[in-house]
Amino acid sequence: MTTIVDLNTGQVLGIVDGRDSEGVAEWLFARPLQWRLGVQVVVIDPSAGFRKALRMWLPRTAVSVDTFHLVKLGNDMLTVVRQRLTQQVHGRRGRSIDPVWANRRLLLRAGDTLSDRARNRLSTVFATDDATGKLQAAWLVKEQLRTLLASGSLADAAAAKDRLQALAE
Repeated sequence: MTTIVDLNTGQVLGIVDGRDSEGVAEWLFARPLQWRLGVQVVVIDPSAGFRKALRMWLPRTAVSVDTFHLVKLGNDMLTVVRQRLTQQVHGRRGRSIDPVWANRRLLLRAGDTLSDRARNRLSTVFATDDATGKLQAAWLVKEQLRTLLASGSLADAAAAKDRLQALAE
């Protein structure tokens, strides 16, 4: 199921069966041309099907990926880095005896919500189980992405984007 919502009002505009371009394209095609021309911005999850339908029926509309899915992609990247480093260092999958594995969920939490105790545990993970510094670098990129997404102004967003770019280089 795909739910289409007006973000200004919170009103559900439609519910489409499936998560492919056909269902969304049919729903958009059924809207009057004037309505489609009035749509300025669409926020989607990073689905190729959604993008295909939007390119066809709303070609002049700005498209953005929603915050939830961007943070999820950041967390997925962090998990891949953690798993790869564990395989490189230990030659195996993570185990409960590995600090990085034992604290894997802590890595995925929002840094600004961590207690002092949790922050100390995370510092220990980086100090004892991240000899390359790549895990900490990936965590910092994920956290800077969250900062960028939470920006309240264009100036703050530009500064956060610059910091993100510097971290990713």
